[in-house]
Amino acid sequence: MAIKDNVSEMLLSYNANLVAASNGDLTGAGVDTADLELGLTLAAFTSVYIDGTHTLTAQESADNGVTDPWTDVPAEKLIIPFTDSNVANAAVSFGDPMLKVGVFSNKRWVRPKLTSEGVTGGATFAVISAQKAEQSPVGS
Repeated sequence: MAIKDNVSEMLLSYNANLVAASNGDLTGAGVDTADLELGLTLAAFTSVYIDGTHTLTAQESADNGVTDPWTDVPAEKLIIPFTDSNVANAAVSFGDPMLKVGVFSNKRWVRPKLTSEGVTGGATFAVISAQKAEQSPVGS
């Protein structure tokens, strides 16, 4: 049986540190998906949680927002896992599972979008993007 190393399978990149201090939307950096064959995964980790409900999703643009404005990725292009509490991709307390969303966009650029509600103190999230590596070494 061939053995593949997990490190070479995925390319992980820091995207943004989002501080949700009030209700509304925050966005991270655009990710160029021109050479991706399997889409993109965005993940957010809670480093500080005070209150609120925070939901991770994605936006898309043909040119990183230069002439094509950022718009929400349609639901049918998202893969949103449910947490153990059956809350779709939302952090409602410290220690909730990592937020993550898979994106299959028809546009070249994708960025994370964090929507926060019920915030008086807020929360802080580190967001990463993950994509399949172009070359995967195989050993035996």
